[in-house]
Amino acid sequence: MRRLIIAIVIMIIITLICCIEILCVNNIYTDSSEKLTQAVTYMENDNYTYAKETVESLEKYWIRVENLLSTFVNHEELYEIGTSIGKLKALANREEKDTFFAEAIEIKILLLHIKNYENLNFKGIF
Repeated sequence: MRRLIIAIVIMIIITLICCIEILCVNNIYTDSSEKLTQAVTYMENDNYTYAKETVESLEKYWIRVENLLSTFVNHEELYEIGTSIGKLKALANREEKDTFFAEAIEIKILLLHIKNYENLNFKGIF
């Protein structure tokens, strides 16, 4: 009976950790996506200064959360997102709208992939 109780407690702890991880990834996805959408909106309206500031804010946010995400997300994808955010900053400085939009779409796709992969489903388990 004691072993059963220990096994149940361990299962509950693991379930809680998984739920916290999913909530964390979803919050990071939402925050990053909002900042990215705001930067794209500024670029569409030719507000290059605000777009640059928003991308810098996104970059600082990403540096802060990247360490947390690296514990349970593929490092390659995190590196790609970080690199793309750095490219966005340079593109905002040079006011290259088309390339900026393409890079922003790539970041959104990578963020969405991480979010979908980390959600609890059979594909992620097996």
